Amino acid sequence: MKTNKTIKELLIGSITVAPMVYYIYLWSSLPATIPIHFDAHGNANNYGSKGYIAITLFCLTIGVYLF
Repeated sequence: MKTNKTIKELLIGSITVAPMVYYIYLWSSLPATIPIHFDAHGNANNYGSKGYIAITLFCLTIGVYLF
């Protein structure tokens, strides 16, 4: 039973870490500012830096995992 729980936690952990690893992989090709909010017409009306997006992504994925 403990082995199944360990495998389950490893799978969930790897799914949690995957977006962060992908973001790090794309880091050099991302622009300095990224649109983070859009109006009803699809126009960007707020921007964030790459660092802000990285911190937000990290906090969201860890928060979802803990939830």
